[in-house]
Amino acid sequence: MKKIIIFLFIIFTTVELKSQVVQFADYYPLSVGNFFVYIDEEYSPPSTSVFKLSVTKDTNANNHKYFKVMRSANHIAEFLVGWFRYDSTNGNLLVYSPGNGCLPYANDKIIDSLASKKSNHCDGCIYNAMNLRTCTDTINGTYFGQTVKTKSYHHDGLTFEDLVYAKGFGKVSYTGGEPVITYMIFMKGCKINGVVYGDTILSNVSQISGILPIEFKLSQNYPNPFNPATNIKFSIPKNSNVILKVFDMLGKEISTLVNEKLNAGEYERSFDGSNLPSGVYFYKLTSGEFTETKKMLMIK
Repeated sequence: MKKIIIFLFIIFTTVELKSQVVQFADYYPLSVGNFFVYIDEEYSPPSTSVFKLSVTKDTNANNHKYFKVMRSANHIAEFLVGWFRYDSTNGNLLVYSPGNGCLPYANDKIIDSLASKKSNHCDGCIYNAMNLRTCTDTINGTYFGQTVKTKSYHHDGLTFEDLVYAKGFGKVSYTGGEPVITYMIFMKGCKINGVVYGDTILSNVSQISGILPIEFKLSQNYPNPFNPATNIKFSIPKNSNVILKVFDMLGKEISTLVNEKLNAGEYERSFDGSNLPSGVYFYKLTSGEFTETKKMLMIK
C-alpha cells in the first residue's frame, strides 16, 4: 500500500509541476499569429513611436520547438527578436544562440526566468548584462480590463531597467535610464490566440478624414503660439512613408513625431514641449520627394 501511495504521489507531483511550467509560458504567449503593439516614449531627445512584435512562424530544431519573433522597425535592442523557446523543465524563456550558449544550454541564452518567485535572481547563461535581473514582485495587475498575475523584474547596473510580464499578455512595460528614466515602453494592445485586446493600430498619429487629398500639404500648427502642446495636421494623396520631425533654431533635431508608412488621407499629430524652453521651433514633413517646413512658437 505504501508503494502505491508513493507512486501516486510522484505521478500527481509530476503532473502538477508540468502544469505550472505551462502556466509560466503564459507570461510570454508564443503562438504563431500572436502580436504585441507598443508605444515607445523616449525622453532624450523627446520622441514617440509605435512598434509591433509579431510571432511569425515556428520550427523544430535541436529537439526543441522555436518561435520566430519579428518587429516592425528597428527599436531598442532590449526588445529582442529572433527564435524563442521555453525550457519546459524550469520555465526559462530562451533565445536561439547557435554555438554561443553555455551550460545547460549549448545553443540558447536565457532572457528571463518566467518561473521566478519574488527575490529570485537570474544570472546564469544570460543573453546580455541587462538580463541580470531580480524578480521584485509577483502581484496582480489590471490590463485591458482584466486582472491577471504579473511578474516584475529589475536590473541595476550602469543603466537601470524595470520590466513587467502579465500572464496572458506578455511583456507589458519596460522602463529604464540613469540616473532618471530616459525611456518608457508600454503595451497598448495585442492579439493573443485570435483575441484582440486594447488598441492594435500601428500608429501614434490620428487619421482625421477619409477624404482623399489631391496633394501633399503641411498645415500651420494650432494653437500657435502654444504652451506647452500643439497640433500639426498634414495630408498625403497616396500611400507613403512619412517622416515628421521637430527642430530647434540651430537645426538640432528635437523630436521625431512620425516615422512610418501611412495610407492616403489627412492626419493630425500632437507635439508636447513641456520639457523645452520657450522659443521658435520648426517642424518638417518629408514623404518621398515632397518636403515642407513650417515655424511655430512656444511661449511659457
